[in-house]
This record gives sequence, structure tokens and C-alpha cells, in this order.
Amino acid sequence: MPKFLVERTITGFGSLSPEKINDVASRVRSSLKSLGGRVQWVETFVAQDKIFTILIAPDEGTIREYSKLVEMPIDAIHLIKSVIDPATGE
Repeated sequence: MPKFLVERTITGFGSLSPEKINDVASRVRSSLKSLGGRVQWVETFVAQDKIFTILIAPDEGTIREYSKLVEMPIDAIHLIKSVIDPATGE
């Protein structure tokens, strides 16, 4: 299945308490479960006012459906074409 990078602006997200982050993660897990495995959450990177999430899903429409369930805005959805790291090309 395709892998996507989802970019969201959520003012102050990087300052949320660990308890609030756990609440968000719980809501995300519940939403993922309700979608019956059509979306897989790989990981999320948190900046102050932005979050970047790696998701595996069949298409962008499914990601938009998931985002409505978790009540989080989407700035952009990027299809990941490839992954490189320091070991690439060695």
C-alpha cells in the first residue's frame, strides 16, 4: 500500500502536556480501529505548530476520511515515492 506524509498546522501542539498528547493518540487509535485497518499510523513528528505524520493507506481519500474522524486539519498530503538515509548508495 502507498505511504503518505500528512502535514497539519495545529497551533501550540508542540507545547501540549504528555497527558493531552496521550488523549490525542488514544483518539487516533480509536479512529484507526473504526476504519478496519485501511489506514496504518507509522509515526508522527511534532514541531511547535506543525505535525507531520507518516500513514499507510490505499489513497488520499481514505486519509481525508480518517482525518475527519480524528478532527484534525490537513495542510497537505504527499505521496512518498522513496526513502533515503545515510546508508543509501553504500
